[in-house]
Amino acid sequence: MERDNDPKRLGSHLSSIYQRKEWKHQWVFFLLVQQWPNIAGREIGAQSRPAFLRNRELWVYVDNSSLMQHIHLQKVDLLARIRERFPDLKLADIRWLCRPGDEVTETAPSRIRPELPAESRPAAKRQYSRFQELTKTISDLECRESLNNLYRCFQKQSATNE
Repeated sequence: MERDNDPKRLGSHLSSIYQRKEWKHQWVFFLLVQQWPNIAGREIGAQSRPAFLRNRELWVYVDNSSLMQHIHLQKVDLLARIRERFPDLKLADIRWLCRPGDEVTETAPSRIRPELPAESRPAAKRQYSRFQELTKTISDLECRESLNNLYRCFQKQSATNE
């Protein structure tokens, strides 16, 4: 069999890479985080974000306890919308946490990071911030920074092709 050595766009292959590596739930969770404002609604989506999945439960950070109570009243509807968009998650429940006031800070020296393209829109910056929130769970700092750099390069390339 002849091998195709032509360069390919990484973004078009991420889904298959995650599937081969059996990272499907992490990929679906990443998509859930990206689509959270659409699923939860603009107002709730701006004041909350999915934190993690554990034992078929989605844990969501919210900005304050009053919002937590408000969202709790919409839990059944929200759970139905998530199940509709992501049936593979097989969610049993949603739980809420107040967003930590002190975000994780890096104690190791920063590596050189490429800047976001100047032409990037605020939406791209928000997406990158959400991506950074996801990568905060990666304990290996070098791996986390490499993944963030890869995302920024992909974002920059996407912006130049638009």
